[in-house]
Amino acid sequence: MKKIITLFATAMFLSAGINAQNNAGLGTTTPNASSILEMQSTTQGVLVPRMTAVQRLAVPVNATTEGLLVYDLDSLCFFYYKVSTGWTSLCNSGGGTGPTGPAGPPGANGSSGTNGISCWDLNSNGVNDPGEDINSDGNWDGLDCQGAVGAAGPAGANGTNGISCWDLNGNGVQDPAEDINTDGNWNAADCAGATGATGAAGAPGAPGVAGPTGASGINGTNGVTGPTGPIGPTGPTGFGVGPTGPTGANGTNGAAGPAGPAGPAGAAGPTGAAGAAGPIGPAGPAGPAGPTGAAGAAGPVGAAGPAGAAGATGPTGPTWTITSTNYDTDGNLVINTSIPSTITSTNRAWILGGNANAATESFGTTTAQHVDLISNNIVRGRLSNVGEFFIGTTVTALAGDLMNGVSNAAFPWAINGYSNQNGSGVYGSVTAGGTQFGGVQGEYFGTNAIGAGVRGICGAGNQLGVNGQNVAVTTGWSGLFQGDLGYTGFFGVASDAKLKKNIQTIDNPMGMIMQMRGVTYEHRLDQYPDLGLKTGTNYGFIAQEIEIVAPDLVRTKTLPHINSTNRGTSSAPGGSNETVKTVSYIEVVPILLEGIKQQQMMIDSLKTSVEEQQKKIEQLEQQIRIGNGQGYNSPSQSQPDAGNPAQADKPDPQQVVVVDPK
Repeated sequence: MKKIITLFATAMFLSAGINAQNNAGLGTTTPNASSILEMQSTTQGVLVPRMTAVQRLAVPVNATTEGLLVYDLDSLCFFYYKVSTGWTSLCNSGGGTGPTGPAGPPGANGSSGTNGISCWDLNSNGVNDPGEDINSDGNWDGLDCQGAVGAAGPAGANGTNGISCWDLNGNGVQDPAEDINTDGNWNAADCAGATGATGAAGAPGAPGVAGPTGASGINGTNGVTGPTGPIGPTGPTGFGVGPTGPTGANGTNGAAGPAGPAGPAGAAGPTGAAGAAGPIGPAGPAGPAGPTGAAGAAGPVGAAGPAGAAGATGPTGPTWTITSTNYDTDGNLVINTSIPSTITSTNRAWILGGNANAATESFGTTTAQHVDLISNNIVRGRLSNVGEFFIGTTVTALAGDLMNGVSNAAFPWAINGYSNQNGSGVYGSVTAGGTQFGGVQGEYFGTNAIGAGVRGICGAGNQLGVNGQNVAVTTGWSGLFQGDLGYTGFFGVASDAKLKKNIQTIDNPMGMIMQMRGVTYEHRLDQYPDLGLKTGTNYGFIAQEIEIVAPDLVRTKTLPHINSTNRGTSSAPGGSNETVKTVSYIEVVPILLEGIKQQQMMIDSLKTSVEEQQKKIEQLEQQIRIGNGQGYNSPSQSQPDAGNPAQADKPDPQQVVVVDPK
């Protein structure tokens, strides 16, 4: 059986003076001359203001607001304002004249609850909730604490005979307003008579016996209300109400009894006793009923009198019946009758099922219309007619999006993903195609100095804030920053001995260093403006030169062209990537380290050699100072004793010749 959700549209007439004819049309350029506004549509309806019962009762009303129309969200029904009766629900208005069935007996009082909170604050939250206004008078006070309302008064008198209650305007079309009981069918159920005036409220029921007060003194909840007794069934009524039969003619008066004999004329004596009245003759037929007089002004409602005897049942109405009802693929209600006749409603309904794939149920349209998600009379989301899904917007924020989540002041986070299971909060994956975008794309175009396109936060000591992996290392990257890169913590490279083999000290580091050339340069920003290259003077190497000396430090990689607009679309002609040679600058450090060590060894060796030469020079200077036995001042002075070794090696201080080594 098909499940349906019927959207009921009600037309609301608006006052407008748009052109010289003092009338206007929506959906038509030729509005009817008798209407101030004519609306035509087979896909849209009219939305009137929607509000709760409390909000409706707070609307200012007076004699000028006669006919004011709103939709009550609590009772799910339309209400209109009438000065003589106040707010009136369209769901309670009948269109026929059949009698209302007797009200069922009132339900038994529920068992008395323990001493509890006030009956106008049932949940003890201190707030006047709509459901706590027991008597629906818009006030939360002691009147809400009265007993159950007494039984309903008797049904009012039958209305005058009218046309068929499911075709009030006699046009043969099942109009929405003629579905009196709003059950989606036009049949005898719509012919139920109007509900009679409500009888005077019964006396408040006796309060239940108070339960014992709990030891803790905490107020308990109120006892539940006993169930309402079932309403008696309404007697069957013909499809049409037949005319009332003519009133019988009045019977003739009975013959007058014989007059008593007249007393003799005398002094006026006391009046004699009245003679017995003659028997009343049989009642003649009732005369024809006179015309109905004009209705007098409605007087105050008196106390409900006893129900009068039911009138005679009129003749049976038309005998045709509805043979089938169904919705077509466009959501129109189609009704077939036994006349035969087919009626197609112009009201559109949403269809569950009935689509091309009959094996599944679906919710949506078969036409080029959007499906909107509405709350509080505001469109919150949309499934567009081309398959896009929007939350917080009804239009595409950026071209090419399948799903749009747009934030606002109340909800600044457009999309949140949370997971407390073994899965990601947000997962993005690109499994094919030539796109240059990431599985998860993050961009920031705000004004905050620390705003981030993608932010990763590590909430545990041994976990990762952001992790990038390149499982197929070719020309790609595990992480690429096209612009300045900064960090404030430890910058680590995996260098554990357990990860390495064939460990050897760098051979001839000085030879490698001597072949490397450090240069200054500027980037060709005019030719490559969208690679994120640094401006100004740079210091570094030429990859092709390093490749000759240490080829393992150079790799060929690709850099995507990224411009400053959303989505990072490429501005490079003929492709979105630039193939370049890259240098692992950090791996030059060990070469420099070993070169410094080798240079230090050379310095230490030269230092030792210099020290040895210095010692030799000092020894030579000493020998020169001694003079090696030459340079005596006077030949008359005695020679040292050649036979005495001590004297032979000891020079005469007066005979020492000091020679300046310079």
